[in-house]
Amino acid sequence: MLRSYLDDQQGSFSILFVMSLFVAYLSIAIVVDVSKIHQSREKLQSISDAAALYTLKHDSEAEQKAEVFKDYVNQLAKSMGEDIHITTTRINVQETDERISLVASTTAPFKLTMVKFMSSFDKVSVDINAEIGIEDIEVALVIDISSSMANARITEAKASAKLFVEQLLEDDSIAGRVSISLIPFGGTVRVPAEMKTLLQTPDEGLEAYGKYWIDGKWNQCFEFDIEDVKEGVKYDKTYRAMPDFYSWNETNPWCPREGNEFMPLTNDALALTAKIDNFTLSDGTGSDHGMHWGYESLNHYWENKLPGGLVDTPASNYTGVKKVIVFMSDGGITAQHYVRDENMTGSVPFNSRKNRRISYTNALVAFEHLCDKAKSEEIEVYTIAYLISRASHREPLQNCASSEAHYVDARSGELENIFRNIAASISPLRISM
Repeated sequence: MLRSYLDDQQGSFSILFVMSLFVAYLSIAIVVDVSKIHQSREKLQSISDAAALYTLKHDSEAEQKAEVFKDYVNQLAKSMGEDIHITTTRINVQETDERISLVASTTAPFKLTMVKFMSSFDKVSVDINAEIGIEDIEVALVIDISSSMANARITEAKASAKLFVEQLLEDDSIAGRVSISLIPFGGTVRVPAEMKTLLQTPDEGLEAYGKYWIDGKWNQCFEFDIEDVKEGVKYDKTYRAMPDFYSWNETNPWCPREGNEFMPLTNDALALTAKIDNFTLSDGTGSDHGMHWGYESLNHYWENKLPGGLVDTPASNYTGVKKVIVFMSDGGITAQHYVRDENMTGSVPFNSRKNRRISYTNALVAFEHLCDKAKSEEIEVYTIAYLISRASHREPLQNCASSEAHYVDARSGELENIFRNIAASISPLRISM
């Protein structure tokens, strides 16, 4: 009886052991297959995306683009070492007055490790949507150059901004379709020198202020009241010239130094990247002034008036032109400071003694007003909170963005990818999932 019992137990153990091995095999096979499916789908998606963009740019009629897409998908697969034939279904290419779009599904043969048990899993598929917008695009790139952007921060910001410009302006397939204005801001924004003939200067002339500026020449900055910032600077009004001063960092004047002027809309990538390379730091974080000139650089009111800008820009809204503001800052908005006459002594820049001409609250109200104004006019607003730790400083940027998807928290080392993704999302040529 004992021997019989042991024989039964050994048989049961053998069955359990075999079952355990089978379960282990299935588990491993499932993990391997899930990984293979994921890798194959990623590769297929990459092939399909590239083929879709190639197809939309291809010089052929809309009804011919489906065949172009099919052929190019397989050419790409073969060039990547995939000796398979990819099939396509549901290919639809449409052309309207506003855009050309391609919608398709692509399917590639695939063999699972578990093919003996799940033979119906013999392919992997992805969907693809791509489009070329017919409209032109005007972009205002607004970059914080305040003192807190020192060292690695300004280095990363420069590299990222240049990549953004190059991605949008050096793509031959959309050449001439995109223009960019560049607005670096510190305590305020430095305007192009030629604007002294547009904005009315005080009766005594700019020469009367010579002793108040670094190197004795106009710093190209004005003092604007809160309503000027909210409602827009006008080229037929008189504004007070701003003396050079600082509030926290005496080496970084409130008005950005020479070489940091804002650039009106241009498609000259070399000029833009050279200007970005010249960025130097400024005292204060005048987010309201940065957003003001970002908005004004897209405002049709200034058409053919901003010096150096492209002809017939900024274009009138609703005329086949998409307008976008990309705003990046690493801190909270500061009040607008000024320097009293009695403090304009000694060497320039003067110490402002942190006197406030426009309070923090009013500066914030102006910033929020400009964000709302831009969005109400269908300007798409992206905001980037770069290494901002305080929630109270992030919140205005979150509220300013056109949607949750238009706001990004950026940590160190992430800025280039963020700018790359924004450039891809606003390009006339894009993949939409």
